[in-house]
Amino acid sequence: MILAGLAAMLFNLCNGVSRKDIRDNMPYLLATLKELGLIDNLTLSRRVALLTMVEKITNS
Repeated sequence: MILAGLAAMLFNLCNGVSRKDIRDNMPYLLATLKELGLIDNLTLSRRVALLTMVEKITNS
């Protein structure tokens, strides 16, 4: 559940920030999440991405 908490923290960090700002200013965060297989498309909405992350972490 620590990883689920981390996923929630990442979501809260990005919540309210435009996707363009995240893409431009946090490319390493997005690349890391993609590398971990937590997101597979940079255009996913953040809520869907969070649910996907939590689901994958829970199933691990």
